[in-house]
Amino acid sequence: MNTSSNIQEELARFQDLLVAHPHEKRFGEKWISDPSFREAFTEDPFGTLLTHGIVIDAQDVERIIRGERSTTIERLESMRLQKETWTHYFYGTICTPDDPSWLAWRKRQISRQIFDLGPQHALTNIHSSLAIELNKGCSVGCWFCALSPERTSTPLIYAAGGKERFSTLVHAMQRELGPAVQSGFLYWATEPLDNPDYEQYCIDYHEITGVFPPTTTAIPHKHPNRIRRLLQLGFEHKSWVTRFSVLSVSLMNKVHSMFTPEELAIAECVPLNRDASFAYGVAGRYREYLKDHPEMLAEQQRRLQEAPFYNEIREHLNEDTHAHGSIACVTGFLVNLVECTISLIAPTHATDEYPLGYITFATETFSSDEGIEKALQRVVSRGRLLELTDSDGCAFVPYIRIYQEHMDLVFEGRFGTRVRAASLGSPEDVATLTTILQEGTSTQRQILERFKHNAPSISNVLKRLWNMGVLKDPIS
Repeated sequence: MNTSSNIQEELARFQDLLVAHPHEKRFGEKWISDPSFREAFTEDPFGTLLTHGIVIDAQDVERIIRGERSTTIERLESMRLQKETWTHYFYGTICTPDDPSWLAWRKRQISRQIFDLGPQHALTNIHSSLAIELNKGCSVGCWFCALSPERTSTPLIYAAGGKERFSTLVHAMQRELGPAVQSGFLYWATEPLDNPDYEQYCIDYHEITGVFPPTTTAIPHKHPNRIRRLLQLGFEHKSWVTRFSVLSVSLMNKVHSMFTPEELAIAECVPLNRDASFAYGVAGRYREYLKDHPEMLAEQQRRLQEAPFYNEIREHLNEDTHAHGSIACVTGFLVNLVECTISLIAPTHATDEYPLGYITFATETFSSDEGIEKALQRVVSRGRLLELTDSDGCAFVPYIRIYQEHMDLVFEGRFGTRVRAASLGSPEDVATLTTILQEGTSTQRQILERFKHNAPSISNVLKRLWNMGVLKDPIS
């Protein structure tokens, strides 16, 4: 396990890269988000950069105009790659659980998601082990929200019991998750700045876990002085990212006018306006919107064409399957400290059964700070299924296609996922078991009774299929 000082050193190097190139970063944000900026830059590059306060070397501007490789583009690419490397290292190495049971559960869930959401999505997802909501509901009300929270927001006030409740919860999670608690963040279907004490909770989280949690806010323009303090806290405590979800070109311009490139060096301005090259998550409120506006789906698919993984998935996109069928990034606990709920969740493709793009395996409530630990253990006991029991139903997940090839089964998931399970038994037994699991009406006990002549072998096959992620999770 890496120490807190190791994490701080790595984050300091990442921050140094961002701080060194704030104007290149702003150029990239304008280019991606604003078609009028791209047009103006083409007609009058130097005047356009001057208007927006972006300082780039004149010779490099000339290279950009000629379509040549430029230092600006190289620096933007370097920042992207460094972030990608850090994200993989932080969430995939530092913040993985050290408990074998959690590792097994997490590995199987990620295997399932490879079939469900595709390898590009499942293998780049951060799979955080913890999200804590400090509000109930969200004041922003984005029309494309994939999580569909209530449009009013009730915060957990720090001085009115919030400090104690938060501390109790984070310490309990630290005991349960070990180093994986460092992957946590303090929002979900909520706007962090709806809570007036958000920054203090971040400081407390850092004191307990050694990590200052990342932040994503959609209202930086409403709280400029507060944002400056949050960015300073993030810099001092080596937070790895602060993101602004910017909902329109006018808001991007407003944010850029309120903050200098240097002030926003360690903050990402993520363009979510309709004109940006960004595809929304097809879940929750946006999924419902698409039902009434099917023409937007074609636009959604068009935006994906610039994504580096597009050519690998383009043949698999249709009205039921979307490359962004979920924005869920937690394979672990979702806690709401206002509603006093603890859930165990994992991403899935949004459907009528799971409209928000994640499965909830179990949820428990608590009525006091003292009850948090017991509620957490009940969720683990009910929701973290490590193997099928005799009374559990056994069925293939609905989004895979199965092909039998002699003693093998070949599974095809969404977005071209294809995995072979070899040497499962006699062709007759494999065919019979496949039919039973496709029907999905039998328990494990009933299946093993059906194969009394070689029940141990079939039991091992079921375990293999379970660990591959092609069998449905019984939901508590």
